[in-house]
Amino acid sequence: MSKLGTLAFKNNEGHTYDFAIFQMDSEFKPGHGGVYIITSRHDDDHHHHGHKVICIGETDDMSTVLQDHPMQAEFETQNANCCCVHATQDAAARERIAGELIEKYLNKN
Repeated sequence: MSKLGTLAFKNNEGHTYDFAIFQMDSEFKPGHGGVYIITSRHDDDHHHHGHKVICIGETDDMSTVLQDHPMQAEFETQNANCCCVHATQDAAARERIAGELIEKYLNKN
């Protein structure tokens, strides 16, 4: 599995979390937890990469997260092509970070 790059996501308070960007077909090592953000990566007119956030979650095992994910059909419909990962084994931190980023990127009013 090769990393495509890194991407920073900020919560509503401005705290930044760094994520490694991987292709959707990447295989992750068993037993490694993290917060994940599924995105559709695209190039703009100036050849800069943009990411549309599709899904945010957390897991204690990244190796299984993309297997039979409940949003798999939506991933395909929205052309998901990247899995961004902020690795952490701390379950409480994963839940907190995922919640903060869901609030910012998916619960827009």
